[in-house]
Amino acid sequence: MILIELPPDWTPNEALAVVRFLDNVATAIWQAYGLEAVEPTEDEPDSGEPSPFDDTTHF
Repeated sequence: MILIELPPDWTPNEALAVVRFLDNVATAIWQAYGLEAVEPTEDEPDSGEPSPFDDTTHF
């Protein structure tokens, strides 16, 4: 997992715009690659972490 520091001066609207953008990116990746994008490859073993593409995550 990568820790990302968010700018402390974002407005709620700016934060929501980023959430929507990232949701659109995740949707586009899912549509283009499906399970290939979320299943571990031989080069990258399963970390045991939940997938960032798990549609049960709510913001």
